[in-house]
Amino acid sequence: MIISLDTGRGPRLDDPDNFRAFKVTAPSGMDRDALTAALTPVGRPGEGETTWIDETALRKLAGRGDDKEWNDQATGMIDYARRSGWIDPASGAIRAHIERI
Repeated sequence: MIISLDTGRGPRLDDPDNFRAFKVTAPSGMDRDALTAALTPVGRPGEGETTWIDETALRKLAGRGDDKEWNDQATGMIDYARRSGWIDPASGAIRAHIERI
């Protein structure tokens, strides 16, 4: 799954059926304030080039609320992230790296 950010529009979920990759893409020239603003609907910036994505917001962005198979696979991906230490214990948010494009 790829959460794509761009100035002037909300986050978009690309490759929603790829449960083996999870990242955020942002334009190379997007500064920290613009990044924070673009992330606001789904999460918040982390340290360096990382971010924290809210699980509920991710599922809403996917628009697959009634798709049991998709939701089961998303839960599996999130469980893997939890076992790997990529879940914020306080908020439950999922850690993702930011790839500049």
